[in-house]
Amino acid sequence: MTYEHPVSRSELIELTQSIDTIRFGCSLLERKKEALIRAIEADRAVFSKIRGEVEELLSFISYAYALVQLFEGESVMALLSWGVEPRKVRIQHHSLMGCRYCQFAPVGGERGSVLAGMLMDPALASLHVDELLETLARIEPVLWKYVNLKSKLDALEREFEKTRRKVNNLEQDMLPSMESQRARINLALSERERQEAFAVKRLIKKRRRSPFAAACPKEPADGI
Repeated sequence: MTYEHPVSRSELIELTQSIDTIRFGCSLLERKKEALIRAIEADRAVFSKIRGEVEELLSFISYAYALVQLFEGESVMALLSWGVEPRKVRIQHHSLMGCRYCQFAPVGGERGSVLAGMLMDPALASLHVDELLETLARIEPVLWKYVNLKSKLDALEREFEKTRRKVNNLEQDMLPSMESQRARINLALSERERQEAFAVKRLIKKRRRSPFAAACPKEPADGI
C-alpha cells in the first residue's frame, strides 16, 4: 500500500484522539435526545388535553356566533367590538437543554379579560350574545396555554430532529470514514515496518557475506 504523503505514529495518535472525542460527543448527544424525548412526551400529554378543550370551546363559539348572526344581525357584532382594544403581548425567552423557545403572556393582565373594555352592556343583549361573550371569556386563558405549549413543543421537536441528524451524521458518516482512515494508516505503518525490518535483515546478511568481513581478523578476547 502506498500513501500520497508519508504517515506517522503521531498522525495515528491524533486521529485516534479525534475518534474518541467524537464518540464522547455522540454519547452526550444521545443523552440529550433521551432528555428531549421525555420532555416532548410529557408536554404532548398535556397539550392533547388542552387541544381537546380548545376545540370544544371553538366549536361552541362557532355555534353561538352563527346564532347571533342569525337572530341579531351584523350590527350587534359591530357593537360588540366597540371599546375592545388589541391586547399587547409580552415575549419571554426560555432555554431547555440548548433549545431556545418563546413564551407569550398578555401585557396588563390585571385588567382581566380582553372583553373587559367592551362598551356594550351584555345585560342589554339577548341570551345568544351572552353565551357568546361568556365562551370567549372562558377560552382566552386556555388559548394562552395552548399557544405557549404549542410553541414549546415545536421548538423541542425541531431541536430533537436537529440532534438526531447530528448523531446520524457522526455515527454513519464521520466515524466510519475516520475508522477506515485509521485502519489504512495502521496497515501502511505495519507494511512500512515490515519493509524496514526486511531491509535491515538483508543488510545484515549482506555484511556477513562480504569478503571484507570474512578477511577482517577477529579481535582477541580480553585476558588472552
